[in-house]
Amino acid sequence: MGIVSKTDFKFLWRLSSLYEALTHSAVDPVVINKSEIKDFGGIYYDACSDQIKAIKIMKNRILSGKVDIMCHQKFHEFFLNSFYDIDEFINTNKRTEVVDIASLLCRRVMTYLEFVEQNHLRLGNNYFLDYPGCTPGNYFQIPNSSNKIIPQLEFNPSKTKKGGEIYLEKINRVISDFKLGKNKIPSVRVASQEDTGEGIMDSSLRGRIELNHELLIRTGFYQ
Repeated sequence: MGIVSKTDFKFLWRLSSLYEALTHSAVDPVVINKSEIKDFGGIYYDACSDQIKAIKIMKNRILSGKVDIMCHQKFHEFFLNSFYDIDEFINTNKRTEVVDIASLLCRRVMTYLEFVEQNHLRLGNNYFLDYPGCTPGNYFQIPNSSNKIIPQLEFNPSKTKKGGEIYLEKINRVISDFKLGKNKIPSVRVASQEDTGEGIMDSSLRGRIELNHELLIRTGFYQ
């Protein structure tokens, strides 16, 4: 593939970092926090040692936040479809379309940050949605690229509203430069996790959305 421009690399890395953050936020409605139960923090309700208390927390969460859960699902389905579109336009070398979808995605994530803030304000200590974020850990690479820099994925590691806004602005700053690029867009999948199509066991954004849906079914959410 050869040298990839710094702008293209930075843009794709930033988008991949956002994808990674959204794979975590996709399951917020079915995760029990350490403040809610004396167990390992940040685990799925069905993995808690105190199942009676975990189910009680979920029942109360559904009673007080059912609309929030439904909106959360719609947001993440939109995010997933946006990344599908971005990957398609990247691989057909359509810069303008990539920019249009990425810009819309960032605006919608900004709206989601405000939505999460309202979840916190309305439910107080019983809030269950977190601001999307991921700490450095996984690496971003473009296959067959001769670029020597291999950065770690990172988006809003503090998981705050302000942090989310700052990282979205970092994406927005590089979008216009990416649009001006003349070289062929590197053939790469922006998704930080491979989508194997293996249902709820998949760590991709699609897999996490399906897992969230399945665990909600088990609570009787859709009855």
